[in-house]
Amino acid sequence: MRVTLKQLLAFDTVARHGSINKAAEELSLSQSAVSLTLKDLEAAIGCPMFERRKRTLVMNENGRRFQPRARAVLRQVADLEGVMLGPKLTGSLRVAAGSTAGTYVLPRICARFSRQHPEVNLKLVVCSSSEVVERVDAMKQDIGIIEGESHRTSLKRLPWFEDALTVFCAPGHRLAGRSVAPAELEQEAWFIQPLGSFTRYAMSSAFRRGMRELRVTMEMNSPECIKKAVMEGGGLGCLSRIAIQDDVAQGRLAMVQVPSIQPLLSRTMGIVLRKDVYHGELIEAFVQTVLQDRRGQPGVALQKDRRSHSAEVEKLLQEL
Repeated sequence: MRVTLKQLLAFDTVARHGSINKAAEELSLSQSAVSLTLKDLEAAIGCPMFERRKRTLVMNENGRRFQPRARAVLRQVADLEGVMLGPKLTGSLRVAAGSTAGTYVLPRICARFSRQHPEVNLKLVVCSSSEVVERVDAMKQDIGIIEGESHRTSLKRLPWFEDALTVFCAPGHRLAGRSVAPAELEQEAWFIQPLGSFTRYAMSSAFRRGMRELRVTMEMNSPECIKKAVMEGGGLGCLSRIAIQDDVAQGRLAMVQVPSIQPLLSRTMGIVLRKDVYHGELIEAFVQTVLQDRRGQPGVALQKDRRSHSAEVEKLLQEL
C-alpha cells in the first residue's frame, strides 16, 4: 500500500468541504485532478471513503476513522517543515467561536496573533456555540471557542475565563438599575438569542427557578442586533457582560440585577479541540495566546498572579 501526502491532503480538504469543487478551489487544482487523487487513495486503502448524496460527498465510517489519522500526518509534516524554517510559524488555522467571544474578544486576539505570525493564514468563523461544537467535532475547524460546557466525549475542553450573563434594558425602562426577583420579569418582552444557543439554554435554565416562562417577543442570532432592539423597543435582553459593558458605561443601556439567580448565570468560556488528533505547534501556539489573554478581560477574568497563571497555561498545553 502506498499512500502519498498529496492524497491525504486531497482527502482532508474534500472531507472538510464535502465537495470536490470547493476542495479543488482551495487546492488550486482542477476538479478532475482532485477526483482522480481521491480515487487513487481509495484504491490504495482498499475501501471507499465517501458516499455521494446529490452534489455533496459525505464521509462513511471508513472516512470518519481515517480522517483523524490523515490530519495528524499532515500536521506532523507541517511541524517537520517548520524545523527548517526556525521559529517562524506557517500554515492555515481554522477557528470557530461563539457569538460573544467571536464578536468581542477573538478579533483582538486574532489580530495580535497575525501580527506575530504573518505567515499564518488564520480564518475565524462566528456562529452559535452549539455549531462550534459540531464544526470542531466534524473536523471542519481546528479550534473552537464556546460559551459554556460541552459534553461531547470526542472533544477536549480547556477552561478559559469566567463570564456572566446579565439582564439589561434601555436607560428609560422602568427596571433600569433596579434589583428585582425573577417573577417581576414574567410580563416583560424579551429580545434574546434563539433556541439552540448556549446563551439561551443557560438563561432559560436559570430563570426557570423563579418564573413560569419568558415572554419571548423577538429572537436574533447577533448580540449587536439584540442590543439595538433593546435600545429602541422597550424590551429586556440577556447577554454576556462583555457584550454590554461599553454600552452601559456610555449610558446606552442599563443593567437589571436579579440577585437570586445570578450565580446560575455564571459560565466559563472554553476552548474545544478533538481529543484524537495531533494538534501540532501552530495550534498549540494559538491556544497559548488565547489562554494568556484572559487576564486582560475587565471584570470577568480569573484573577491569578502571573506565576500561577503561567504554570496553569503550561499544564493545560501539556494536555493537548
